[in-house]
Amino acid sequence: MVMIAMQSALLGWHAYRSSPVSDEYGHFYAGIRYWHHGDLHSFNVNPPLVRALGTLPAYLNWDELADFTPSFDMIDTLRSGALSRVSVRSEFPFGRELYATAPKRFQQQLFWGRLLVSLFAVAATVAVFRWGQTLYGVTQHNPSARKLSPYGSAIGLVAAGFWAFQPQVLAHGSLITNDIAVTAAMLVSSLCFGRWVRSLHWQDAALGGATLGLALSCKFTALLLCPIYLAFVIWRYCSTRQPRIIGQATLALAITLLVIALPYGFDGVGKPLGELKFSEDALYGQTNDEIASRFENAWFGGIPCPVPEQYLNGMDRQQSDFREGIISYAAGMNTTHGWWWFYLYSMLVKLPTGTLFAIAASLLYLIGRIFDRDHRWSISLDQVLIGCVAAAMIEITAYKSGFAQQHRYILPLYPFLFLLIVAPLARHYESKPGRIVNAGILVGLLATLIASIGIAPHWLGAFNTVSGGTENGHFHLFNDATDWGQDNDLVAHWIATHPQHRPLKLISSTGLGMGIREAYPEFAMLGRYNDPNQKWLIVSKSDLSRNPSLLHSLPTEPIEPIGASHLLFRVDNAAVPPIR
Repeated sequence: MVMIAMQSALLGWHAYRSSPVSDEYGHFYAGIRYWHHGDLHSFNVNPPLVRALGTLPAYLNWDELADFTPSFDMIDTLRSGALSRVSVRSEFPFGRELYATAPKRFQQQLFWGRLLVSLFAVAATVAVFRWGQTLYGVTQHNPSARKLSPYGSAIGLVAAGFWAFQPQVLAHGSLITNDIAVTAAMLVSSLCFGRWVRSLHWQDAALGGATLGLALSCKFTALLLCPIYLAFVIWRYCSTRQPRIIGQATLALAITLLVIALPYGFDGVGKPLGELKFSEDALYGQTNDEIASRFENAWFGGIPCPVPEQYLNGMDRQQSDFREGIISYAAGMNTTHGWWWFYLYSMLVKLPTGTLFAIAASLLYLIGRIFDRDHRWSISLDQVLIGCVAAAMIEITAYKSGFAQQHRYILPLYPFLFLLIVAPLARHYESKPGRIVNAGILVGLLATLIASIGIAPHWLGAFNTVSGGTENGHFHLFNDATDWGQDNDLVAHWIATHPQHRPLKLISSTGLGMGIREAYPEFAMLGRYNDPNQKWLIVSKSDLSRNPSLLHSLPTEPIEPIGASHLLFRVDNAAVPPIR
């Protein structure tokens, strides 16, 4: 309970002090459109469940939102084909415009929505603890007895602690985005699925189907669970030859599809696949009716669609993003495509040093077991399942390398990784090497907690000491890893309370896009000081990453950081770069 209370307090703190981040404008606008107009198309690259939950307080308490209409129309621009598919996400500028009309009201309602969504992070903490407790609490001498040892709860707490106090979990867990929600749902789904595969009870099959449907309703990332589950079902059937497995799997699938369809209001469920029309195909046409369905003449065109139409439409739109690529940055390199190693690299620089130390200690334990000829392996079904999900997350992120700019996409790996790295604690070592490994894991947890508290509440832009620390994070990653707009209020307050730093220029394009500068009078005032004699410059770390010429034109050391996302420089007249 102490851990849950601490995590909840930290999540609430970040939810309160963080400005809306880049993606939240789109999520908020799309969520409001969902509640007031039943709009399923806006932000359809993610299912509507999480944004609906995150905007429920605004829907209940902000009546004026029902009448909000953006002051500009992008439809004609989209149909003209002048913009690429990646850049035509109208929910983002519309959400920014909504924020600019009432920043304080927007932030207030966003805070309550963030608190609701942060329950996913807390639920994942409970799930990690429970799974670690049952997984490693089994006695080593009689694993089939399912008798919990006195160490089971302690091991579960260690695994849960690595999750609960991760800086990126605290940061993303308190935003109305999908990443922590799908992570928690995938974890709970895997826990319930493993229970069903062991027990083969009908109620466990039903629960497994419901939790898989919940995961698939949070984000398309959860689709990677489907082939893994299918493989385990086939293995279980082949090993037992029990016909009820087929019936239970069918029940679970039916419940999964039902849960997926609920947030969509069953829109398009049962529609022949040959009649489906995808928004990406219609983008360059005059009207959607003039675009022929890509499946119109396919052999499966008459098969009823088992999921909502916009569910498939969103997946198609997301794949278009992967194919076209987006500006990517890592390790000082800019490109329009990604790298297979990006997410492994992002973990290397973002995970706290203590967590990396614990991972290294656990790997040493594994290597020692491999070379121990007297060792007899005893791996449970749950451990195999956890390992399969972890390996699949690494594989899918390496394969989907169309762009590399969002560290948060690897977050679903975290709880499964933490459940694996605490495995050595389940063995009661009497040897010195064994005690060193276990001590290393516990020290790693303590160091993780200290590092997380030390950087609070700037978790979103945190980097470990191995990478050079948070102050040097912009040399490694950008976007959601450095400046995602979380410090807009902080930067505005700093400018207002430091009038001696004039003339002053602000370069911050990632967090301060269309419609956002207008919401801050502090930023608007900077225009009068935008002249060749400027001596002071505030730069977003994301802009430093994306613009090497800007970075090289500045002094080597900044005067001071502003939060974890911006830096203050004093520059000579000739060194002032142009505003981008």
